[in-house]
Amino acid sequence: MKIYWTSKSIPELADLPPAEQRVQWRRCAWLSLRRWPVLLTMLIGGASIGLAMYLTAITWPGLYILYPIFAAGIGGIYGGVFGQVVACQVRRILQEEAVVVKELQKN
Repeated sequence: MKIYWTSKSIPELADLPPAEQRVQWRRCAWLSLRRWPVLLTMLIGGASIGLAMYLTAITWPGLYILYPIFAAGIGGIYGGVFGQVVACQVRRILQEEAVVVKELQKN
């Protein structure tokens, strides 16, 4: 799986001017929140952070300072994964729209 660090690294957005990249990214990112891979990633991420907090509380019950540290670590990992899942869904949305535009141009 290719990692997309910026919107310029997404092939479908690479040729657009920066202002248009932002517009298309925001529009497609909102649309991606309705797709099951993104929803599943949000569910797993939330459960992972909750589980990390719970396991930390069981393992070190007196060290309350560790709870947010472990949650932040899991959250950071989750944020990176979530960003990549959204980027993949943005690409799919843009590809699907390109196909529809080509079909409309044929007619």
